[in-house]
Amino acid sequence: MTNLDLFNLEENLSPEEYVETVAYIAESYGLYGYITEYRANEDHEDSGMYILVGNDPSIVSRDPVGLINREQRSPSLFYPDAWACRIDGANQLEVLENMLWYCKNAEAINTLYRSHDVKVPVRLGIEEVGAIAEANAYIIRPDFDEDAKQIYRKRLDKYFENEKHSGPISSAWRNFVRSERYNTEKSKLSNIIRFIFNNNQKVSLKHLASDRTKLIVEDIQEHEYKELRKRLKDYPDIIYNVSGKDVIDHGQINGGKDPWADEINHFEFRTLTFRSCDEPIIAEMLNSIRLSYAEQTLTQDNDVMCLSVPVNDFLNFSLLAKSNDIQYRIDNESQFGNHRLNEVPVVVKKDDEVMVKRIFKRIVVDKWQGYHCIDDNDRISLQHALERAKEKQLEANGSRLDKSKSKEEPER
Repeated sequence: MTNLDLFNLEENLSPEEYVETVAYIAESYGLYGYITEYRANEDHEDSGMYILVGNDPSIVSRDPVGLINREQRSPSLFYPDAWACRIDGANQLEVLENMLWYCKNAEAINTLYRSHDVKVPVRLGIEEVGAIAEANAYIIRPDFDEDAKQIYRKRLDKYFENEKHSGPISSAWRNFVRSERYNTEKSKLSNIIRFIFNNNQKVSLKHLASDRTKLIVEDIQEHEYKELRKRLKDYPDIIYNVSGKDVIDHGQINGGKDPWADEINHFEFRTLTFRSCDEPIIAEMLNSIRLSYAEQTLTQDNDVMCLSVPVNDFLNFSLLAKSNDIQYRIDNESQFGNHRLNEVPVVVKKDDEVMVKRIFKRIVVDKWQGYHCIDDNDRISLQHALERAKEKQLEANGSRLDKSKSKEEPER
């Protein structure tokens, strides 16, 4: 581990003590805890210091950003195998408090499942975890009533007996219940119907917003949605809402030549809503679909840099890059930067940095010169507008002065 002095430590722990504290806390719960520098020496927005805690030493090689996004995507679910948190500039005590909460529940789940000879699931519902941990907490309390303890033991035994049923239908139902597709606000019958007939990632807006997570709304064309829907099947934990298809058809102008003959007059689009933690994945897919025309010619990975290109300017960028012999590729693996709905990470040679910046400047200049909807002769220049405003101000001041003088004149 390196560069531990990067911490903005607001408490009394030194960086070395912080590392030791994380490892000690995790070990006391039968877990492994590390502080690691992720994407060290890389110019990436996710580069930084992270805590990694898990039930296996290999946790140190897990992707902390992926673990954090997994938790944000599914705040109603608990993952007993691993937990991560970014700590650059974070409050130490708050981070350690969150870590303690994870460790306490992970210890309970891992211990109880193994003691009942049942494989630890990848995920459980938060309420499910709370019920299991609470039941066992009552059982181990020395001052708790023995009859009540016996009731809790029977509940736990029955729970783990159900967990042992591993038939294809029971396993599929259990995985469905422990997923974002399961709607806790609906009845069991409604969820069973959804499980049997409509077990997909499309959910209602109310379901999508049920965990009060931040949502992103984007209008996409119908053909984009069809392709996106196929690709999202590789990410079954991602849920989304999509509106019905909206159609805009300007039709044809009757009589005479149609002045919009070369324009597209028919549009089909939908409104897509999804959770903000999924933006890098969904944006990468949409950018790949929308920018399929891009002629990516850069193949090397040495001496390169990554720049963000606005999606709306990408066509101009690609044309100017081609005319100036600039090789580039879209960073679809997010090696250097994350995709956003409004911008694309593009990798170019460092030697071409000056020319690429000139291309960006050219795009801005072209916009400035071309973004007008009136003739140049009819356009009011800034200088003319300022002079006219000055004239109006002088006229107004003169009018106020005349009124003031009239009030000072003696009555006749």
